[in-house]
Amino acid sequence: NNSVTQEISASLCNLTELWLVDFSNNKFSGQIPTCFFNLSLAIAKLQNNQLQGQIPGNTRDSWKALDLSDNRLEGHIPKALGHCEGLAFINLGKNKLSGGFPSWLSKLPKLSILVSRSNFLSGAINFSFDESVFQGLLMLDISTN
Repeated sequence: NNSVTQEISASLCNLTELWLVDFSNNKFSGQIPTCFFNLSLAIAKLQNNQLQGQIPGNTRDSWKALDLSDNRLEGHIPKALGHCEGLAFINLGKNKLSGGFPSWLSKLPKLSILVSRSNFLSGAINFSFDESVFQGLLMLDISTN
């Protein structure tokens, strides 16, 4: 909770043992380095910054929690997140994300909280709420899209 005003350096990706990054509530700007999503992180908290551009389309399956809320990110939610079977928490709210609702997220077995409110998502939600989707979901917030 500072006022750091730089871009996230790609040199962060040299920290191969890093498992938690908390850059929340700062003024980081620019794009998230593509290599950031190749780290073996468990938790990434980048909320409430000024990050822009697209969410990189590559991830590791080690991720448990991802908070990119309250930034200026745009584009589609990358399908690579659907391969992170350990993800329990995803908050992408208050960005400029567009496209259809990512129904493939419903297959994440450990997902308990999914927030994608206040974006520009559109179209139909292409799955039925049965026992095969969102098995452990406790909270789903897709309001104001």
